Amino acid sequence: MRDEDTKILVSYCGSLPDGTIFDDNRDSKPLEVKLGANKVPPGIEKALREMETGEERTIVLPPEEAYGHRKPEAIIEMPVFAVPHSDKLEVGQSVIMRSDRADWPACAEVIAIENGVITMDFNHPLADQTLTYWLKVVSEIE
Repeated sequence: MRDEDTKILVSYCGSLPDGTIFDDNRDSKPLEVKLGANKVPPGIEKALREMETGEERTIVLPPEEAYGHRKPEAIIEMPVFAVPHSDKLEVGQSVIMRSDRADWPACAEVIAIENGVITMDFNHPLADQTLTYWLKVVSEIE
């Protein structure tokens, strides 16, 4: 079992229940993951802590262990004047927003623009999904 703060290099492939691949780094540079940093879904972190270097594993993550469930409170209405470059936004477009309430930028999808109000969905695009990941621990970084 690996400790928090351990850094490892990981190859992975993520897919939806119908087999559609949504993320894959098998043909590129492995991802550096620092355990305990909350940068990967909890189910992936749990598996990586248990895996040995060189081990491959396929895991199925319910929403609670992946990107969570959709939250109605993550759909936010804002006046167009409060959104930078709102005149260039279109419904369906993804935008990255910074907030003084968070240390990192958040991604949102524009779901409506009506009567001077932009409605944005800050739920993760993979929320409510059961996901399958193939993982391989390539190496541990000293």
